[in-house]
Amino acid sequence: MVGWLSGLGLAAYEKQLVDDGFDTLDALVNLTEEDMLHVGISKTGHRKLLLRAVASLQQPQLQVQQDHQQMALQHQLQQQLLLSSESPRRSSGPAPMLSSSTSSSRAASFGGT
Repeated sequence: MVGWLSGLGLAAYEKQLVDDGFDTLDALVNLTEEDMLHVGISKTGHRKLLLRAVASLQQPQLQVQQDHQQMALQHQLQQQLLLSSESPRRSSGPAPMLSSSTSSSRAASFGGT
């Protein structure tokens, strides 16, 4: 976290943040304006910078969650399609029967009556 805060030019606030329980980047996601005032980040520009930086941490995480949800939905659809293609097809009625004239003509062509 020190490197991250240093990159923002806010390393001076590391001790206060860590002492207040914001000791990881994951913990910073829950940081509020009130928390920042409580730990001594009194400059408005520094608070805004930190809030924007924390918000940018959340964007990739949200994208990953959305990607996982989309993949789960695609998997469910594929499973449903697979199951529907494997289920036995049912006809709407009995199989059609050959008429007696059709049966007689077929029998005659094979040498029968």
